[in-house]
Amino acid sequence: MLFNRVVAEIDSGKLRRDWLFYIHGFNLSFKGNLAECRRIQAKYNVNIIAFSWPSNQGGFARDEYRDARQAAKASSFALDRTLEKLGGYLLERADRLRDEPDTPGCKLSLNLISYSLGSYLMESYIRQPIFSSETRIFDNVIFLQSDVDSKAHGDWIDRIDSRRIYATINERDSILKISTIINPPRLGNTAENLIALRPIYLDFTDAPRVGMTHNLLLDVQGNQVVDRVFQRLLSGGRGELVKGLVYDPRLNAFRVDED
Repeated sequence: MLFNRVVAEIDSGKLRRDWLFYIHGFNLSFKGNLAECRRIQAKYNVNIIAFSWPSNQGGFARDEYRDARQAAKASSFALDRTLEKLGGYLLERADRLRDEPDTPGCKLSLNLISYSLGSYLMESYIRQPIFSSETRIFDNVIFLQSDVDSKAHGDWIDRIDSRRIYATINERDSILKISTIINPPRLGNTAENLIALRPIYLDFTDAPRVGMTHNLLLDVQGNQVVDRVFQRLLSGGRGELVKGLVYDPRLNAFRVDED
């Protein structure tokens, strides 16, 4: 089985222990998704499980966006099956290590990023009756510049049972600014009402070199704090503890300290 071969290479040290389950955003082909994952792998030195969904439907931009939202909602069932299968593999590995204590093994760190409209896929999935506790396999679930309604996001996001949940914010995000023309304020560009119980909010607005960047993971150049935050998150650690971040109680968010 491919999964067992991959795990064996992790246990032997041939592959890193840090893994990212990546759900891409709007208007990205399967080939484009692989290329994006290669960039993430090269920058952060993590192994990636790429989840691809039909986000580029073709046609006029507004119709394409609407169709992509429908495709994201329909893809929630495929995401459920994928996470259940992945959880089953991890459970088999845990059983094997328990039954065969002499078997070499190391702790895996599995984290998830849903990027932009990919977060709408996650929201749709979590709101479905099929969702139970599939997200418990992740150390960190990261909502990266999420193209979802900010209002009442706690109604669904607090149901996630990973070890930690993070949501990034850039109020000057150029892509989400366009999205708000036809949508209510987006979670990824709204630093208000950050009152959900579980998420740790990371507000990168006006941080050096962030500007109007949408893809904070890949496209911020020359800001070591941002890079260290994501490196920590993708290793299963607590990104909010990175030196250079400070907690702003007025927002209930961590921000880059410019002092």
